[in-house]
Formats: sequence, C-alpha cells, structure tokens
Amino acid sequence: MKKIKQFLFKYHQLVINILLFICLVHYVYKETHIYELFKKLDIIDVTFFLHNIIFLTVILIRKEYINIDKDWRHWVVVILSFFSNLFFIKRKEYIHIPLVIKTVGYINALSIIVGILALISLGRSFGIVPAVREIKTDGLYKIIRHPMYLSDILFKTPIVLKYFNLYNVLIYTISVFMYVLRARYEEQLLATYNSYKDYLQKVKFRFIPFIY
Repeated sequence: MKKIKQFLFKYHQLVINILLFICLVHYVYKETHIYELFKKLDIIDVTFFLHNIIFLTVILIRKEYINIDKDWRHWVVVILSFFSNLFFIKRKEYIHIPLVIKTVGYINALSIIVGILALISLGRSFGIVPAVREIKTDGLYKIIRHPMYLSDILFKTPIVLKYFNLYNVLIYTISVFMYVLRARYEEQLLATYNSYKDYLQKVKFRFIPFIY
C-alpha cells in the first residue's frame, strides 16, 4: 500500500491523464460517429476524426502543470462549457434551406481547422481546467488568446442552425457565456506570470480579431 501511495504521489498527473483519456474516449466516440465514419468517407467527418485523435493524444502526453486553479466554481464552469454539446436536442433537423446547409458545412470545417491548429499550437501544454504548463504565444496564439475555445464555440454553432429551437438557442447562449468566463478564469491564473502579462499587451483579443 505504501508503494502504491508513493507511486500515485510521484505520477499522479500521469494517472490523471490516463483516467481522463479513458473517460473522454467514449465522449469522442459518440461525437465522432466513428461507426459510420468509414462508410461514407465525408471529408469533414474524417477531418473531425483526425482532430479528435490529436485531442486524445495531447491528453495523454501533456506536461505536468506548474500551477492549477483550485476554485471548484471555476471547475464547474469548465465542465459545463466543455460538455455543453451533450445538452442540445438533436432529434429533428428543422432547417432544410440549401444556403443554411452550406453555411453549416463551412462553419464545421472552420471549427475543425481552427481546432487542429490550436491543438498543434498548444501541444503538450493543453489543459481543460485552468492551469499553467507553459505560456504559449506562437501559432494561432499570435492572433487571438483562446483559439481552442473559439473552435469549440464554432463547433456548437451549426448544431443550433440545424436543430433550431428556443431551447437550443438558450443552451448555446449559456455555453458561449461559460466559455467567456472560462477564458477570464484562465487569464487570471496565467497573468500571475510576467511573460503572460507581456503577452496580454501584444495580443488584445480573446476570440475574434479586432472585435473581442
């Protein structure tokens, strides 16, 4: 028992990464529809599958954190934003307008591209709850401060367009608000480091260049 405790103390972040990976595999499987993926070989679905492979990989190999946000309220915000996709009602597609269908496809493609580039930019510094592993300022982070969150918001936008109803609009609005809060909590923690304070002066916008 003592050896187990020593092992968990020494490698607790690795254990957390493995457990998180196992938990997220099912979530990713459900969101990717992998059981249908190779039947039709739709380019967006295949690219999204690649995105999720990269996502799961960085979960496994990410660096140990130097500092982490321990406020449970911030963790609740993170969980609600991260898993908000599960709260949408997707029983019936309400929109059949060709222009809207094309728009949905373009937004999906953009969200996946931004997501892949953001994951590559973050690399082993990827995290879910606010934590400090390494201050990343290259790649997409030269343009906006939270490209990963932008990708998540973009990914949820087509759901509202395809399954349009007041409930989904409400869930989407709450989800976006949660991402805004999540970004602020993360910045509060990172801003305790001078290198991130300098970064804040250089990159002014959180999600959308020249807007916000």
